[in-house]
Amino acid sequence: MSGRSTIGDEDLEIILTIALSSMPENRRRAFSILLDPPGDLNHSERGEVTSSDLERCFPCSRPTAIKVLNELALLEIGHLKEGYGNEPTRLKLKDKLVEVSPSLTFPQEGLDRDGEVAMSAACESL
Repeated sequence: MSGRSTIGDEDLEIILTIALSSMPENRRRAFSILLDPPGDLNHSERGEVTSSDLERCFPCSRPTAIKVLNELALLEIGHLKEGYGNEPTRLKLKDKLVEVSPSLTFPQEGLDRDGEVAMSAACESL
């Protein structure tokens, strides 16, 4: 970045913004709920989301919500607890991500039609 071969703490915000912008929409929305749950969720604990939360907030089907939680768990973002019967599947964010997360913002634009990150203003500062 800017002719350097290493990144510093000052670069993390732009890197995180680009990473979040390039996530598939369902993952980005689930991740944003993990970090900043809407007030109307039953548990509203920061760093935890259930398949039921995703069903209400997206909206989506239970299988889709569980699939998104499984994807986040495979990416090692959190720890998955499978739901049984009427109990929803639950994902708890890893502790180190909860510590870093207050500085994260969630871009709404995502990728444009050509697959490019729609972040021209942010990229100008590189």
